[in-house]
Amino acid sequence: YVDEAQRSSAKGMWAPPHKDTGLLTALLPAVFFDVTDGTRLTACPDPEVGLYVRDARSGVVAQIRAPPEVGQCVFFQLGEALQVVSGGLLHATEHCVRGPPRPLAGYERATLAIFLQPHAHEELPLPEGTSFANVANRACDGLFRMFLLYQPKDATGI
Repeated sequence: YVDEAQRSSAKGMWAPPHKDTGLLTALLPAVFFDVTDGTRLTACPDPEVGLYVRDARSGVVAQIRAPPEVGQCVFFQLGEALQVVSGGLLHATEHCVRGPPRPLAGYERATLAIFLQPHAHEELPLPEGTSFANVANRACDGLFRMFLLYQPKDATGI
């Protein structure tokens, strides 16, 4: 952030809460760099900065970090398309990235996200014997439930 006004207008978020629309998102854990000389930091100076996810059933929000003893790893988040093709058995991951508590914090965050998307012109089929109403009844997200319920009654996919 350049100043407190910009940080305040973003509500301290580098990425506000959302769900990805694809099938899966692969994420490399964030690394942090000192902005003055570009050296890699061993950890983020502000422990509350980073990726957070919300449990779809309990609503509990938790920060996600690689355990220090693991070394390198990859995180995966489920997207809304996977929620549909699973018949609603799997749920898209609501997540956000919290920014630093002050402007010009002196470090930068770098990560890599790979979005696995269905082809834009292919229909995503529902599992046999499943309807959008079935998937909507399993959805924890009201907006996504509404999207599903407004699909044509005879639709077999999106």
